Amino acid sequence: MESTLSPGWRGAPWGRRARVAGAVAVVVAAAVVVPLAPRWVDASRPETRLAAPEVVEVSTECRSRADGGIDHTDFLLGEAAWVRFCVVGASYPRRIGSALVPDAVLAEGAASLVRAWQRTDGRAGPCRPTPSATKFAVQVGFDDGTVAEVFGETSECPAYTRPAPATRVVAGGRVYRDLMTALALDAGSGEDSGPDSEVGSEPSCPAAAPAFPEAVTRDPTTGLTGTGVATAVVCRYDAPGLAPVATALRPSEAERVRVLALGAFDPTPPSCTPDPGAPAYVAVLVGRDASTYEVGLDAAACAAARLNDQRIGVSPALATALAGLAVGAGS
Repeated sequence: MESTLSPGWRGAPWGRRARVAGAVAVVVAAAVVVPLAPRWVDASRPETRLAAPEVVEVSTECRSRADGGIDHTDFLLGEAAWVRFCVVGASYPRRIGSALVPDAVLAEGAASLVRAWQRTDGRAGPCRPTPSATKFAVQVGFDDGTVAEVFGETSECPAYTRPAPATRVVAGGRVYRDLMTALALDAGSGEDSGPDSEVGSEPSCPAAAPAFPEAVTRDPTTGLTGTGVATAVVCRYDAPGLAPVATALRPSEAERVRVLALGAFDPTPPSCTPDPGAPAYVAVLVGRDASTYEVGLDAAACAAARLNDQRIGVSPALATALAGLAVGAGS
């Protein structure tokens, strides 16, 4: 006999069974998921560090490119922790001669110093190298322990950075001067070097240009690496028997002479022809440590440079600077 129930009522038991089965499935799923949820959340949380954060040890030693020690990938990024000279000479990376670049590390103020170099050079095309410029390489350690290298020459040509790809940054002459000056200020920071410090009397020119030692001093020493210049005079000797022409230097000029003298090196082999008629120069510098330093320059002998009684090599850059200072101030 045909059922008198409506189609809707006939489907009700199946609908109830479906809803019950769905509810059971939700309960079972919840029974599976809920116990796992706390473990999944715990695993995703950062581990609680109870100890102090690890301090990165930054080595302030010069690193070698050969062993991959130059590893800071982008010189324009990062905070510098230290900076130091590593090589100077005529043929990088081979160390040449006896340059007086100080074996010192600048840590205090390194970040602000390097920040001024972290700008790309906007000029297009290569810069013609200056034969009289000193070649140098400076290494910069960053606060993550990596190291970059800035290399170039003491001219207005931009310096380059390693590792590759190399970036052209500010002028090499600026990098060299900035660091040499900063090292002197850093070394003299604990001394009384203010304007009232006793630095002795105004320097005067020797009656004649002192003779040069024959041999280059292979391991020269000087306190000039660690002091700024308080006062200075440059003396030009045009010929034997003639009185020198003296020119007092401004502080910025005197500091320039100090920096260039420290960069003098012994080239191999000499690359100039002596000029017997060229003048000789002596720069007498009084440091902020009250000591007097005598920088001699013999333009007739391929710009041979002398510091006190030590022949320290040649410096065409120093010869050019002294000639310009003497003529400029006396004209």
